[in-house]
Amino acid sequence: MCEKILLELENYREYLITNEKSLATINKYCHEIYDFYEYIGSSDITKETIIKYKTHLLNDPKYKISTVNTKIIALNSYLKYKEMEKFCIKTIRIQSDSFIPEQMHLTKEEYNQLLRKALEEDKIRLYLVMKTLCTTGIRISELRFFTYENVESGMIEIYLKGKFRRIIIPDKLKSMLLKYCKENKITAGEIFLTKNKRPLDRSNLWRSLKKLADDAGIPRSNVFPHNFRHLFGQDYFYKTKAITRLGDVLGHSSIETTRIYLKTTSIAQKECIEKLDL
Repeated sequence: MCEKILLELENYREYLITNEKSLATINKYCHEIYDFYEYIGSSDITKETIIKYKTHLLNDPKYKISTVNTKIIALNSYLKYKEMEKFCIKTIRIQSDSFIPEQMHLTKEEYNQLLRKALEEDKIRLYLVMKTLCTTGIRISELRFFTYENVESGMIEIYLKGKFRRIIIPDKLKSMLLKYCKENKITAGEIFLTKNKRPLDRSNLWRSLKKLADDAGIPRSNVFPHNFRHLFGQDYFYKTKAITRLGDVLGHSSIETTRIYLKTTSIAQKECIEKLDL
């Protein structure tokens, strides 16, 4: 790729940074624009070339519709940066399923099985991470806000993506975390650190969970960090029936986003439909 395009991508990266996009979003968008330029080659950016690119994505079997939409969103962002909004294209409208795939669902029984296996293998930090994710409903990126000071106060203050919210720590979890801090001589700062005293990242946790799933005899596809948040959302709603409050706890701006967390599996939905006996 020519130096002119590479310089253009660097300028676009600076634009995203200025607009306070997350590092993950910046890297993703820049990667997608790189792919776009790889496809169009020396062609100019026109409505025709953009629609041709969209058609190419839709016809490529390796891309899911959700992936195509991600690429379109990134491309539209880039077009706005270049003041070429008139070339922006529509994403593909996807009708939401009323259930989640079985292979993406973590049951409470599997969750407890993971906890028991973590204790058996003396993986206390991993045990507490799972407990924290599932007991509070936080995102994995929000683990860094679990500092000694916040845990001791019983309240986690989270500022992320331009939004601020407070998370209450249940007493039982608070006691577990403070005991962990005492045993590991943590008196300040972040609690969940690697052996090299670096914050846990998504890839570290992902690998650890997949290994634990294998050891516990649970399908790997059922175990990933966001599933703990999903399990929290389902349990919270079924015990309180308060969807608006759940949205506040999860940090959602839209109830439609919160509704995603209330979906059951296709098997559970089939059982419900069978009971109608119509």
